Amino acid sequence: MADAKKLKIQTNAVKRTTKDVLYYSGDVKKQADKIQEMKDKNEDEYTIKKQTEVLQEDEAALADSRRRLQTSVESLQKVVGELEASLGDSEEMTAAKEALEAADQTLKG
Repeated sequence: MADAKKLKIQTNAVKRTTKDVLYYSGDVKKQADKIQEMKDKNEDEYTIKKQTEVLQEDEAALADSRRRLQTSVESLQKVVGELEASLGDSEEMTAAKEALEAADQTLKG
């Protein structure tokens, strides 16, 4: 039972971090679009500069989230490898494999 709990914890960490990466990816896109729109409208340079700083913060958060996701994926892959024989096609193992697939798609995208 402890093995299933360990797997579930790692799976939830990957799911949560995947959501973080997707959220920050969207934020970076929205902020870049906002800055471009401001430049197109010839808005105040100071405001554009401040929005660019926000974009840089979002990009840093995205990079950190991607790094944390990669670490979480590696941890989950290790746990899956250790427990695959004992847990087989259990609900927890299926959820873990689905989370790994979603994380892989997120890291590629």
